[in-house]
Amino acid sequence: GNLVPAYALRINSTDGANASGLNIHDNTLVAISNGSHAGALKFSDVTASDILFYDNTIMTNDGIVQGTTGSYLTALRTSLIAANIISDPYPFEGDYSTSTGLHTQIDFIDTDFADAQSRNYFETAIWRNSHRYGGAPEPRAAHTSAWTTTIKVLSQNNSPIANAVVSIVNAQNVEVFNGTTDSTGTVVAKIKEFRTQGSIKAEYNNHVATANYNGAEVSTEFVANQPQTIWLSFASNNSEPSPSASVSPSSQPSSSPSVSPSVSPSSNPSTSPSSSPNGNDGQESSELSLSIDPVSKQEGTRRGKWTKFKFRVNLSKVSDVPVFVSYKTVSGTAIPGKDFHNKSSLLFIPAGKQSRIITIRVKPDRKKESNEIFYVELSDPLNAVLKTKNIAIGDIINDD
Repeated sequence: GNLVPAYALRINSTDGANASGLNIHDNTLVAISNGSHAGALKFSDVTASDILFYDNTIMTNDGIVQGTTGSYLTALRTSLIAANIISDPYPFEGDYSTSTGLHTQIDFIDTDFADAQSRNYFETAIWRNSHRYGGAPEPRAAHTSAWTTTIKVLSQNNSPIANAVVSIVNAQNVEVFNGTTDSTGTVVAKIKEFRTQGSIKAEYNNHVATANYNGAEVSTEFVANQPQTIWLSFASNNSEPSPSASVSPSSQPSSSPSVSPSVSPSSNPSTSPSSSPNGNDGQESSELSLSIDPVSKQEGTRRGKWTKFKFRVNLSKVSDVPVFVSYKTVSGTAIPGKDFHNKSSLLFIPAGKQSRIITIRVKPDRKKESNEIFYVELSDPLNAVLKTKNIAIGDIINDD
């Protein structure tokens, strides 16, 4: 008979179905086209209030989202592997709708791309109407790409400033965020890189972040294309505040799959120490250094129950100022998304404390296999320095 499209995950809230209250996470959704179109996701009349979709992996040679109508939702921390793309792909496909306006929008936040090809496939993709109706551009459907942007506002002596007003404007000089820092000098925003509706792509880079405190301002320009931390510091200059700023990427793990739909481990991370994001030469914090302890643990065998690997980050001594450091997981022989949860974020060690824990989830299974490893890498510290122990091994011990 005729070949019909297939979907790895289909959620339908029409015709009496109810998709509310769903948490969809830590899945690998595979959509491989072989004669008919295949999409990883299909939604019908589903909204963000119905489901939470986060920490999933999509592996495809065709569709990311296909056959979708009447849906508005967010996909958080999706890992995308696009390989062996077919000759006429439908990366985003809208289905039939009677709406004359926008009927679907999918907001992707902190997407992790397996390689440059996967990223390019996502960033250049357009929406098409169903291949049943010819596949022309579908102007009533859209997707966005946004990134978690953490802003840290610091005083003249690099202490956090609470209640500083932070504003971010895009390349069109439109304010896209306005917020106030908390007691740690922090405010977090989700900043859009682009929005594609039909075949029309609107790009919003570059952005400018500005902090205002007691009438003084400091600002910096940045590109929203990955999770990152932006440091805005009022450096001393006699009685007048002199602004300085830096951008510290919390870059995504650099897993490198092969061109086939299966993933091969990436190379080991660099062990060279990183420098402080505020550009100092380490004189103020030469005696205060950061290190991270390795973890070796059995992976577990209980299906659906993740094993927690707890990596301890240590200061060489108790600090009287808060310390910040970025971290990310990096693949070894263990595969991100399959064996362990990809993660990149910012760790905060309060003043008066000497250590904090980074928790990485490892997926148990019942397969007899060799031990596997991954890494947690520290980078871009503030108020401390990194020495040679900025990489920790996570040793997954097979216990099947």
